[in-house]
Amino acid sequence: MKMLNQTFKSFVKYNRKSCTFNNFSFKAFADVSTNNQRFKHSDSASKFFDSCINGKGWDEIKDFCEENAEFKCDLLPFTNLQEYSNWKQQIFAKICPDAEFQMISNTWNNSCNQIVYVASFKGHHFGEGGPVPPSTPPKESKSDIVYIIKFNDKGNITHVRKIWDKLTAMKQWGFPLEQHESLYSLH
Repeated sequence: MKMLNQTFKSFVKYNRKSCTFNNFSFKAFADVSTNNQRFKHSDSASKFFDSCINGKGWDEIKDFCEENAEFKCDLLPFTNLQEYSNWKQQIFAKICPDAEFQMISNTWNNSCNQIVYVASFKGHHFGEGGPVPPSTPPKESKSDIVYIIKFNDKGNITHVRKIWDKLTAMKQWGFPLEQHESLYSLH
């Protein structure tokens, strides 16, 4: 979590004026979030973020997304938002039904059709389906997550980039790092 916090702080520091970060270009990053503007896709963005982060699956978010919306997160094998959102739904249903998220911050850039959400995650490994059975008492995982969401001009999501310290989260749950790939095959 400390490394993720440092990554985000560095990201913000270097994006004060203009920068490209994983194909997302931010101009006047700090300024657009401090004026009284509203993100032009804020309704879709907040509904998507709430549904996605709370593991409601593709059926709940597909109306906000292009059919082939891309997804990228280091150490996760998914390349599209449909795969990722359905996997996340299974994590909530089977492994971590008490998952909680708290919004920390968000910022946007209307000229680039992008919004960034920063949130904290907390949840216990209660359910079956992980590489190891749940412990007694259940182990808790806490981590910070950053979602960078890009929209097209029609207001549909085309790309989501997730920044997350997955290895620390898995370690906190007691998952052996060499076996964490078994999580990707949840059904």
